[in-house]
Amino acid sequence: MKKTIFIICAFSLSVFAIAQKSMPEGRVIKPVTVSVTEKAVCPDFTVTSTDGVTLNLYTELNAGKVVMIDQFYTTCGYCQAYAPTIDQAYVNHGSGSGNILFWGIDNGDNNAQVIAYKSTYGVSNPCASGTEGGGNAADAALITAIESSQTFLGYPTYSVVCPNKTVSWDVNYPPTATGFDSYFTNCGVSTIAEQSAIINIDRIFPVPATDQINFEITVKKAAQIEFQIFDMLGQMVYANKAEYNNGVFVITIDISSFSTGTYIVKMFDGEVISQVFRFAVEN
Repeated sequence: MKKTIFIICAFSLSVFAIAQKSMPEGRVIKPVTVSVTEKAVCPDFTVTSTDGVTLNLYTELNAGKVVMIDQFYTTCGYCQAYAPTIDQAYVNHGSGSGNILFWGIDNGDNNAQVIAYKSTYGVSNPCASGTEGGGNAADAALITAIESSQTFLGYPTYSVVCPNKTVSWDVNYPPTATGFDSYFTNCGVSTIAEQSAIINIDRIFPVPATDQINFEITVKKAAQIEFQIFDMLGQMVYANKAEYNNGVFVITIDISSFSTGTYIVKMFDGEVISQVFRFAVEN
């Protein structure tokens, strides 16, 4: 039976109880910070996402990627509460289109349960279920590796793995959308915020959208700009590429065929992702 691991601090039970009450049911805020003098190495693992894509950790690391690992299970209150924050961080860093990847590793659930979890709580990064995607084995290997140097405190646990395979365990908790940035930078990669974009989305309207969505953009120099729109399951529902001179433009896209929900729009100048935003559709 899945459960969250709790730490009871003998010196301050009352403070601990207050911390419990202030958070969603699932795991407590860690009362101490564990210092590890030598960088740990993350074990390799292979899982299959609910989209049917095989994900191998070392393959991506050897390609110069950084991987943020989110260990979770679908009925975990903390996981549910913080899913939108993690997804915002994922979107902010290019939704997997660059050198920063976000993977969800589930414990104990099947594909259908993880797909429902993603849809309900707005998770758009790849996730592997425990029973059908290899998540159980990967999760167990990760917990064993964590406990070789510190205590595994429960779900969710967020860890950042650098291309050299070193890992920072259990970071950015409670999470913020920018809380992973320093770890990504320490891995030697630039975040989306650090990249110099030649296009900006100034505004998106109307919000929510119904039959069409408008993007007002500023182009700093002539470029070929590509729009891609994805639903929350990661499926591309729109793509268009065109040449733009410098200036301010309003791009109108017909979304009358889109179902009600949240969508992610990515803009590329050439092969480089420049902007990532979300918008809502109500039909």
